[in-house]
Amino acid sequence: MDIPQQAPARRVTSAERGGADRFGAIVTDMWAHRFALRNLVMKDFRIRYRNMSLGMIWSVLNPLTMLGVLVVIFTYVYPQEGQAYFPVSVLLGLVSYNLLSLCIPAATGAVLENAALVKKTVFPRQLLPISVVLSQTLQILVQLGLVVIFMVLFRVPVTVKFLLAPFIFGVLLLFVIGVGLTCSALSVIFRDVRYIVESYLTILFWLSPVFYPLTIVHQKFPKLVFGVYVLNPLAGCIEALRRVLLYDRYPDGVSFAIAVIVSVSTLVMGFALFSRLQRRFADLV
Repeated sequence: MDIPQQAPARRVTSAERGGADRFGAIVTDMWAHRFALRNLVMKDFRIRYRNMSLGMIWSVLNPLTMLGVLVVIFTYVYPQEGQAYFPVSVLLGLVSYNLLSLCIPAATGAVLENAALVKKTVFPRQLLPISVVLSQTLQILVQLGLVVIFMVLFRVPVTVKFLLAPFIFGVLLLFVIGVGLTCSALSVIFRDVRYIVESYLTILFWLSPVFYPLTIVHQKFPKLVFGVYVLNPLAGCIEALRRVLLYDRYPDGVSFAIAVIVSVSTLVMGFALFSRLQRRFADLV
């Protein structure tokens, strides 16, 4: 009697496991597709500057222009007293904010803009918004080079606490990836998410200590309002960067701890939401 041949088992990706997904399984699946992630990052990076005559110079011109405006306003119109290295302090705030303003809108449209890949190829869909975030982060690295130049020009002393700066930026990057995953998944279902994100980022610029110190907010806001304010990880991370790079101090324990907790929580929730919704992507894009 012939025994029917059993078809070979096909490897199931995290995208197909549905509700049984676990964070570790998703990360393992993404690591298995790391070559695809690298290609997506480089593809996005090349396309962005393909038709621009100045290329990555725009990454430096934009923060320089905003820095010049803010320094003029807060030096001559509303003078800021008692702030050492004020231009460098503002630049640190701008670069940190730019990490959000560049990455989150781009990640929001990552799935919709790669509809052909989503429909025809089996791979972890999380790679799409993450690759866009990493590609945009290359611009931030260029802007960080500008920060280094300003620190040299203003003779900011180098200390061992500088070693904490990559960790602080890493915390902020976790938050950005989490928000990017959330917004990219929701935008497939609700197409007006992009406009909500743009409005949110405009408000966030003024509700983050980009051009003023966090201590002023602490002094002038009621405790409850300040508690809500520091739930924004950008606030704790900007303050931490200024303390370790400009003032040879450790990050503020409370605000930075909140930033770490919120960033990690946002990342985990972003992965969970994306995994839950991605089964509907192929039908909706």
